[in-house]
Amino acid sequence: LERATQEAQHAAPLREDDLAAIDTIASSLALHDGRNEEAASAINQAIDHWKHAHGPGYFMLGTGYILRAEVLGKSGDYPHALADARQALAIAEATIGRNTFAYATVENAYAQILRASGAKEEAARLRKEATGALADLELRSCNGCTINASGFR
Repeated sequence: LERATQEAQHAAPLREDDLAAIDTIASSLALHDGRNEEAASAINQAIDHWKHAHGPGYFMLGTGYILRAEVLGKSGDYPHALADARQALAIAEATIGRNTFAYATVENAYAQILRASGAKEEAARLRKEATGALADLELRSCNGCTINASGFR
C-alpha cells in the first residue's frame, strides 16, 4: 500500500474512486493492526470521496459505513457503530439487494457489533439469519452443477 501510494503521486491525477479504494485499504490495514484512530481517519476520507463523486446512495458507501462501524465498535463507540452498520445495511439492501453475499456479510458484521455492544439476543438472531442466508446463497450459487464445489475442500 505504501509503494502504491508513492507511485500514485507520480501518476496522472487519481479519480475519487481510486483515492477511496486506497483509503479503504489503508483503513482495513490500520484496523487489523489496532491503529483505530488511523483507521477511522482513512475510512472517513474514503466515505467523503465516494459521497463527493457519487452522492449518498452509492453502493460502495455500504462498504465504507460497515468498515467505519467496525472501527467505532473496536473503539467502544457502540451507538455510532450501530448507526453506521444500519446505514450500511440500508445501502446494501437498496443497491444490491438482500439476497446477495455482500448483504449477508454486512449483516454478519452488524451482528458482531451488536454482540460486542451487549445486545446478545438480537445479535444471535441476526447472525443466525446471516449464516442461513449465506448457506442458502452458497447452495444456489452453483445452479445446475452436478457436484457441489465444496466437496473439493
